[in-house]
Amino acid sequence: MLKLDARILIVDDSKLVRMSMTGIFRSLGYLNVVEAHDGQQAVALHTTQRADLIMLDIVMPILRGDEALAQIRATDTTTPIIMLSSLAAQSDIDNCRSYGITDFLVKPLVAESGRAVISQQLARLN
Repeated sequence: MLKLDARILIVDDSKLVRMSMTGIFRSLGYLNVVEAHDGQQAVALHTTQRADLIMLDIVMPILRGDEALAQIRATDTTTPIIMLSSLAAQSDIDNCRSYGITDFLVKPLVAESGRAVISQQLARLN
């Protein structure tokens, strides 16, 4: 389980998804949540403010999540990264797994079911 002061980076082009996920983490006691709206911003944020956990959507404009994952993994092979998508093809998921993701979750993550899924993922990070 991550410490409650862990920095969590949520990356999704949908503001609604980012708000929902931030709410889930905050309800679990994680208050140090940072949001990015695309892969390019995620790479820049992680470079300057290294996250302890990254929740990364695959399908986004400017820089896709799988491309951001490759850039992050070029310099950081240890931060847990959980990929998210509602539209990803199996080849996208396989590509992400080749970079050493922690897991892949299907969106949407909402309300109590999302809270349970995130809690389960956090428990696995020991």
